[in-house]
Amino acid sequence: DADGDFLHRQDVDHGGVEQAQRSVVKGVADAQRQQPQPQQAAHRRRVVAAGRKGEQGKGQQPQPRGQIDRAGIAQQRIAVALAAASDNDISNLSVLAEAQRANPDLFLVGRQNDPADAPLFEALQVESMLVPTQLVAHEVLARIGDATVWRFVQEAQKQDDAWSTELLDRITATTGEVLSDRWTVDLDEHGAPALLDHVRTGRVQVGALLHDPQDRDRSLGVVLLAIMRRDQVLLAPPDDEPLAENDRLLLIGEPQDRRALDTVLSVPAAAEYVLSGRRIGQSWVWRTLVDR
Repeated sequence: DADGDFLHRQDVDHGGVEQAQRSVVKGVADAQRQQPQPQQAAHRRRVVAAGRKGEQGKGQQPQPRGQIDRAGIAQQRIAVALAAASDNDISNLSVLAEAQRANPDLFLVGRQNDPADAPLFEALQVESMLVPTQLVAHEVLARIGDATVWRFVQEAQKQDDAWSTELLDRITATTGEVLSDRWTVDLDEHGAPALLDHVRTGRVQVGALLHDPQDRDRSLGVVLLAIMRRDQVLLAPPDDEPLAENDRLLLIGEPQDRRALDTVLSVPAAAEYVLSGRRIGQSWVWRTLVDR
């Protein structure tokens, strides 16, 4: 009986219990996908969380089915989601497999502690995974790989949900739902030589800069996430925010619009057209006549 093997492995010695349980969990997950799915109740109102940290030590037996049922997993009318987030993968897999068996429509969230257990969680087709090692790695890379991004993340975490939702909606509306390019621009002689003289006047605003150098009536698919100005971090600045020399801009956008912005930053004629609407020639003869 697969259920019996899955929930009670008393005949397995202590040293091999985790390996045996992993094999059984995978077998149960494979079997579950082949079973007909029962009709689910229309109203489910409660989120059930299971697998408290430290509740089971490594090598211990998974929770018996009775305990899982008492948590409310099998009560399909009220359960909408379940999170198994203990520090023991076998416990988490056991809870997730039994919950999926009781209610295939549950939204499952699982914590995976050991990278070697990834195939088992994939077999259960868990909707959302928390992998602590990956979170730590991403944070370390953000800190050492791009200090500008890390400063942005630190300040963004202090904002409320409404701010985050508004920024995300703006990014999605501007660049689409596909992951876009992210880059930085320094408003100095190296990063924006064609724009620097204009910036020094104090009249160049964020909104005026992000336009197509071929057609200034078209806004670029680029969002300015933040301006790093000395010790300040200006998050998602408005279009009327003036730019200053030595500002560092953190931007996200489409690759082709990134190239268009690079043209504005490096080609004087493009910068003049975008900012003023005036087209000037770029040939040596034209520039000589203008200088006179």
